Amino acid sequence: QPVSAVSSADIAAKHHPVRVAALFGVAAAATLAVVYALVIGLGLPTWVFLGAVVLLAIGLPIMLVTGRHEQARAVALRTGMHMATPVGLKKHLTWRKAVLGGGLAFGGLTAAAVAFMAMRTLGIGPVGTLVASGVLDEQAPLVLADFVDRTGDSTLADALTEAIRVDLSQSRVVRLMPEGDVANALRRMQRDADATLEASVAREVAIREGAGAVVAGVINRAGAGFVLTARLVAPESGNELAAFRETADDETQIIDAMNHLSRSMRERIGESYKTIRAQGGLDRVTTRSLKALQKYSQALRIEQAGDFALAEDLLEEAVALDSNFAMAWRKLSVVISNFGGERSRYSYAAERAYELRDRLPELERYQTSAFYYLNGIDFDQAIAIYRAGLQQFPDDPTLLANGALALNIKRRYAEAESLAIRGAAYGLAAWNNRLHAQVAQGKFAEAESTVARCSPPSCTDWTVKIGLASAKRDHQGMLTALAPVLEVDNANIRAIAMGWLGASAMLRGRAAEAGREFRGTMQLTVDAGMPTLHYQFAVMFAQQEIRYRNRRAAAFEILDQALERFPLESLDPFDRPYAQLATVYAEAGEVDRAKALLTEYEAEVPEKYRVGDTWTYSAQSAVALAEGRPADAVEYARTRHRIGDGGHFCGECTLYELARAFDAAGTTDSALTTWEKAAASAAFAGILTEASELPRAYVRMGEIYEARGDPDKAVEKYNAFAELWQDADPEFRPRVQEIRNRIARLVGEIR
Repeated sequence: QPVSAVSSADIAAKHHPVRVAALFGVAAAATLAVVYALVIGLGLPTWVFLGAVVLLAIGLPIMLVTGRHEQARAVALRTGMHMATPVGLKKHLTWRKAVLGGGLAFGGLTAAAVAFMAMRTLGIGPVGTLVASGVLDEQAPLVLADFVDRTGDSTLADALTEAIRVDLSQSRVVRLMPEGDVANALRRMQRDADATLEASVAREVAIREGAGAVVAGVINRAGAGFVLTARLVAPESGNELAAFRETADDETQIIDAMNHLSRSMRERIGESYKTIRAQGGLDRVTTRSLKALQKYSQALRIEQAGDFALAEDLLEEAVALDSNFAMAWRKLSVVISNFGGERSRYSYAAERAYELRDRLPELERYQTSAFYYLNGIDFDQAIAIYRAGLQQFPDDPTLLANGALALNIKRRYAEAESLAIRGAAYGLAAWNNRLHAQVAQGKFAEAESTVARCSPPSCTDWTVKIGLASAKRDHQGMLTALAPVLEVDNANIRAIAMGWLGASAMLRGRAAEAGREFRGTMQLTVDAGMPTLHYQFAVMFAQQEIRYRNRRAAAFEILDQALERFPLESLDPFDRPYAQLATVYAEAGEVDRAKALLTEYEAEVPEKYRVGDTWTYSAQSAVALAEGRPADAVEYARTRHRIGDGGHFCGECTLYELARAFDAAGTTDSALTTWEKAAASAAFAGILTEASELPRAYVRMGEIYEARGDPDKAVEKYNAFAELWQDADPEFRPRVQEIRNRIARLVGEIR
């Protein structure tokens, strides 16, 4: 029966190449989506996805040709026309065989992927990883030798060494030996710890320290381009475990070449494809700008050598070259904040790094996000992020050191000590946090051991020595620790050292000596252009004049000079010490001036930065006391103490003002308990607050105990004051003698 025109059209449409191609495209897209999900989810090699693309590309013309032949067969069947028996390839051009062939092809691809992953996992053949084959142990430390420069630009080799260090630090299979451990090994070998770490020396370090392998690299010129090579070398034998090579046509491609080099190395060692993809490459770890990377790596080395000003300059240059260089922004914030820089600058840098966190791999995203919250935003949130990061990267030095700092701020000292001990091999911050946690728990034997074990470059001994001396209220120990520091060619460090000596003198009632030190550090900060440090010690100096000498005019003169040298309007609002100045003015009775400063502060500084600034609550507490609102003063002081240690190494020092507020409110029992806790505590930098608080706290506690009919406790507190001020200035000796007379009277009554 002849076919109708409609039926012929239907057959033609059903097998039309456009329809076949469209249906094939839909199926291909679905197939590729499934393959891609499997590659990402299971950590399969990228060639599996590429293989699927190739198979589908081959399949499209086959399907189109098959469609033509199927169309002809369908028309012949419907019309009763005779068709010659197909021969050769034509006999295979059917839908059934085409689909079966595609299935077999993808089955073969699956079998190849399974075989590859099995061989890689089991360490079989050339695709077997070094860990799986037993050549390297999982989590075995690697010693990274400095890249050898054969281009004539040594900073290029430094930058590439730092880049590979950053990328290998992301590995969860092996770990780099910390630079501090390498330096300590070099000192034991009687070698210069700051010298270039050549491959042969790195091998000896690896042998001494039991490392699994040495990573050695070279960068060569190749015409206008570069050749980057890296080798994994067995320490004992020197045998090459694996070698890697990448080329770059010019400087703009070096980062990509290093990215491929480090990926290949991590894959060969045994890192999963899934982990490497999740963490990204070097272009995200650091920067796409080679020059910015060079500046960054130079800054890290220079900071370790102690030249913080130059490190800061180099980091500024790095972010100028690449404004999206998240890790340089983060490091810039750290350097500025650690050494008395302006809050506006380190807060902006931390916030900029935080804004760029999504560009970072997982580890550095944890580091950057936590540091942002640690910058006075939310200490509890910072701790939560550090904890989450350490679950993934338990040995990361930055997470360990800063996690310990955040825990110390919240007075969770046992937890802080645990993290700091784990991180102490990596750098100074962890050593300081370790010592602070130990002295805050009263573990002075452990603190002494910490100081004894401290040695450069991972630990700067004068910082822990002064911290321990401060916690013990040992003025002579502070003098000994600070003597060499006062000679260094760094105005910032000298200013801090002189300020600490001023605080120690104030604590002992040596007002004249304290004044000399404070004036010296203030002049130094003026000469060096450091307003933050200048105001910090100007406020301490003014508080001495008010609290111990009752010299309001002298205090105002000190503050007026500071305001003249660094006018508030000349500073960024973040850097204006509104709350600190308001606290002093309120204590001196200038309540209106204090309130005006706080009003301006609230108008100029965003709330999220005010919340973490504990000086705000101190100023409000001082204003409340001056206005006769002791209950409000108590609440402000409680808030300050609850938020955390605003001075980072202050410990329980915020309790002093809470005790004073309790005392003003007439709740002397609470005041006494709070003063006792504050006076019994020890802290790394507690002396900076105790200098103007502890002596008068001893006297007031003695008065309360005496009024309560407890002469033994009264004598104990009066004696503590008399001993502390035994070498006080002549102007204070009548006060000391008065307290000694009370002691004699009370002792007589006891007998």
